[in-house]
Amino acid sequence: MFIYKRAILLSLFVFFLVGCQSLSTPEPTATPEPTATDVPTNTPEPTATPEPTATNTPEPTATPTPNATATIQAQATATVQAVIGEIDKALQKFELSTETGQLGFLHNPVTVKVDTYGEGKHVSDFPDITFKDFVLQTKVTWNSKTGLAGCYIIFRSEPDNIDGKQYRFYMMRILNNPLWDFEYYHLDRFQRSVSQGIQQTSALLSAQDSTNTITLIVQGAKLAAYSNGERLGIFNDSRLSEGSVAFGAFQESGETSCTFENIWLWSLDEE
Repeated sequence: MFIYKRAILLSLFVFFLVGCQSLSTPEPTATPEPTATDVPTNTPEPTATPEPTATNTPEPTATPTPNATATIQAQATATVQAVIGEIDKALQKFELSTETGQLGFLHNPVTVKVDTYGEGKHVSDFPDITFKDFVLQTKVTWNSKTGLAGCYIIFRSEPDNIDGKQYRFYMMRILNNPLWDFEYYHLDRFQRSVSQGIQQTSALLSAQDSTNTITLIVQGAKLAAYSNGERLGIFNDSRLSEGSVAFGAFQESGETSCTFENIWLWSLDEE
């Protein structure tokens, strides 16, 4: 508004000046240069400098961890593949192969100890898994102080692997004399010998802390036992057709330990 009024006044002044001097032409005079104060300026009001906005830096994302179950399964598969060739070599010694059947289990090493009179006990990683026909192999290291003592393998056991019906393979020694037999048990008591009594054999190493590789081949009514690749005996019994597996130690007195290692079971069942 101030600039507008000043322009009107300046126009009136020029008008009167021209009116008074209309009779004589004035010498042209230099038009004064407008000063900075005379020249209207439209200087914009300073605007506020915008505050810097926060940069939306993405939060670092957590690196996804591998699926634990998948990892365990992959490791188990790798373990099976690593030993499958060795199992096949062992089976071929008995005119069998991994082309028939499937892996039943790979059992963790286990040591069973007993230290009281007449004691016997057994354990299993797979008490609820049952098998009909199979090949079972394990290395057994035994140590005993005095008296009759040894190690045993339960197979085709009923769900209660203590009182249930079951077969047992016994390897035993007395005065370093190695013995073995197949026995039928019920209610945790001996019922009868399947192998026609206790058998003596030189195929079992009986020195303290000696190790024997025991192989059981169970097919239908046929029960066969081998020690270090040498046949102990083959017998027939049809009382039990299916059941679970366990590993144990027993003694008459003293202290006894049985360590089972490299344990695998190859199932010959169709399913």
